[in-house]
Amino acid sequence: MNAIPGDGAGAASPAPGMALAERLGAILPAGSLRRRVATGAAWSVLGSGLSQGMALVAATLSARALGAGDYGSLVVVLGTCTVLAEVAGAGLAVAATRHVAELRDSAPGRALRLAGGAVGLSAAAGLVLAGLQLLLAPWVAGSLLSAPHLTPLLRAAAPLTLAAAVCAAQAGALAGLEAFRGLAVAGAGRGIATLAVLPGALLGGAPGALLGYLVASAACAAVQHRLLRAEAARRSIPLPFTPRAGDLRALAGVGVPAVAASLALTFATWASTALIARASLSEAGVLGVARQWQGVVLFLASAVSGLGLPLVASALPSRDFRALRRALGASFAASSGLALLVALPVAALAPRLLAASGPAFAGRGAVLVLCCAAAVLLAANMAVGQAIWAFGAHRAGVLLAVLRGGMLVGLSAALAPRGADGVALAWVGTAAVLTVVQAPFVAWLLARKRAEWSSP
Repeated sequence: MNAIPGDGAGAASPAPGMALAERLGAILPAGSLRRRVATGAAWSVLGSGLSQGMALVAATLSARALGAGDYGSLVVVLGTCTVLAEVAGAGLAVAATRHVAELRDSAPGRALRLAGGAVGLSAAAGLVLAGLQLLLAPWVAGSLLSAPHLTPLLRAAAPLTLAAAVCAAQAGALAGLEAFRGLAVAGAGRGIATLAVLPGALLGGAPGALLGYLVASAACAAVQHRLLRAEAARRSIPLPFTPRAGDLRALAGVGVPAVAASLALTFATWASTALIARASLSEAGVLGVARQWQGVVLFLASAVSGLGLPLVASALPSRDFRALRRALGASFAASSGLALLVALPVAALAPRLLAASGPAFAGRGAVLVLCCAAAVLLAANMAVGQAIWAFGAHRAGVLLAVLRGGMLVGLSAALAPRGADGVALAWVGTAAVLTVVQAPFVAWLLARKRAEWSSP
């Protein structure tokens, strides 16, 4: 019997895949904030997950191959590179994200000029700081770390400082363009390349492992460079890497306070590790492995909170307070909730996870439990911190970063005699104080912004 058109008899039921797609389309309509958050979060989680997972595998196996002492040496040297790379690239990354997100639709040409200029400046600054690293390595190893034998390793790590600085600025520009799919590809490539750390550690000890990290950073920089070029080509706009005078002022307006804040935090992190490394590189190694697992707790939260700055910044031109509050609320809930979700099983398995890095790490599960507690508090502050920079509260951002850094160094110095456990406890105390101070401040910023936009 033939079905009569329109009566529903004999009509083919929609394919399950199409029904799911329709439901998702209804829940996440094209162009909506929910669609942007979900798409960006999915790609960010995928890229961060692959990168973090591969890095964790490489760190765990290289720690087994090197032992706590040599792995501690590697941790301290990598931390030194991170401090210098933050000076060269972190502030420019924040500035690029802030300006590119705000201008990519209204003034795409200037947005890409700022993106390219941020990358060019980070490369120049990274080159200068890598040179200083070569020259000052004996002083850093001898006077600051009380480990003169680390001088050759610090010098060999100088190219890593340059590569990490460039990667940071490129990632900031891509985040401003909301090129989260490209960032995921770059993160995956970096994670795969990080596996070179293990054969490097087996064949060449700590210097060989360091070479593996350099390969990973260089691969990431190469992929992100191609992505930026592709974004410029898609818009038929050139991508200059030499900024104009006006671009320099714009980047400096956000970049200088951002690098001051970032440096305060990164230096404090390095100093907290250096304080125990002066007494025992093995304790520094234990802390390094625990912080790798802390990165696992934070990786989902970091991936989602990374959406916060471009989303909040893009809501500013429209002066839509509800959209601004939704963007901030979604970033806060996602980052803190995801961190707690991962922290609970990691803390429960802490003794076994530490022991997987070798006999020297067995029985140190308490260090990881403390790192998990600190991670949840830090995740809750991620979205809050992004809002501070998006609102242009640069002085407050710097002051809060200095407060956090000063507290971390002070507590670490007081608790360093307890080794890795003491420094992990210092992280918990610092994150707790930051939460108490930072949350009400952002609530005040939101209230002020609402009053400003409501006034005629």
